[in-house]
Amino acid sequence: MKKQTIDNSYLRNDCVLFYGLNDNELAKLATIAQSKELKSSQYLFHQHTPADEVYSVISGSALIERTLSSGQRQILSFLSPGHFVGLTNSDYLEYSVKSLECVKFCMFNKKQLLAMADELPSLKSNIRQVSANVLALALDQACILGKKKSHERLCYLLMQLIEVDAGATLGIIDLSMTREDIADYLGLTVETVSRAFSRLKQMGLISIPSPQRVQILFLEEVRLLACLE
Repeated sequence: MKKQTIDNSYLRNDCVLFYGLNDNELAKLATIAQSKELKSSQYLFHQHTPADEVYSVISGSALIERTLSSGQRQILSFLSPGHFVGLTNSDYLEYSVKSLECVKFCMFNKKQLLAMADELPSLKSNIRQVSANVLALALDQACILGKKKSHERLCYLLMQLIEVDAGATLGIIDLSMTREDIADYLGLTVETVSRAFSRLKQMGLISIPSPQRVQILFLEEVRLLACLE
């Protein structure tokens, strides 16, 4: 696990935390930032770790997981470049973050970040937006798990993945997560996830060139199946 200081060029990604900050503000923010790298299948932190740092994904992908009292794992979210994690009002983090591949994070000490937010109005506004986004995503996931059929839940995930991948072309999604990861995110079994992929393929909505690659053939139809309304 590597950790080093960075310059403000690393802050110029799609993370909501950096929206609207000018060059001088980004340079100031970079003075309290560090770069942290993980190899595949390493933990950034574990559940119940003190909530002292917050992180933005620069490259690669990771997942957020929570271990329930029963010992079962629930995946709360998948992280890709631009996503932000670790900001909480609690003293401890109630989830773990694990890399799905080689991943680089921009890391901030939480107290320093919040202190700087008092000096930079745009940063303070962005931090509030991060908190609102986390709540919205949690509500969406609760709705999906409660009301959607298995293939519709899978459509919801596929739409999430394609919307955060600015480089995706022709609806192609490279899956860094396993079928088990997908199952633990959507509240399904691995077998049901496989059947959901097969159903979407039989419907002519997707093709599966390889186990870790999916191509959405009819984006609007998949979007409608994923819709929460």
